Amino acid sequence: MERRQSHGGPTTEHASSSPRDSGRLQLRLSGHSFVVLGLSANNNSVRLEILDKERHIISSSIVGGEHRLTNYRSVTTLHSSISGTVAVESYLVDAPPGHMAEDTCTFADTIVRCNLHSLAQIDENIVK
Repeated sequence: MERRQSHGGPTTEHASSSPRDSGRLQLRLSGHSFVVLGLSANNNSVRLEILDKERHIISSSIVGGEHRLTNYRSVTTLHSSISGTVAVESYLVDAPPGHMAEDTCTFADTIVRCNLHSLAQIDENIVK
């Protein structure tokens, strides 16, 4: 599955969750891949690489475009614990020319934090 963004507007892909089943958070893909908040770029593609519902793994990448997430690839996993479900997202990204690696990681960390916060909000709203 691939979703293209070619008009420079913010991406609109979403991850959503379904209600908890026996205490386990389940992911449901709503036809798109994931949330990238405030990322505006020309001609970028967000590609779903892995969607493993049984192992609770989703992986995606951002291909092309003019933004600071050059060659961005991420893997998000869900882990059950006694106190709830923990979502962990790891990523790889190249620092674009003219930017320091530390600045690129700070930018990507902010996007990841927003994505995980959005996922938690979706889950909290469903549980209510």
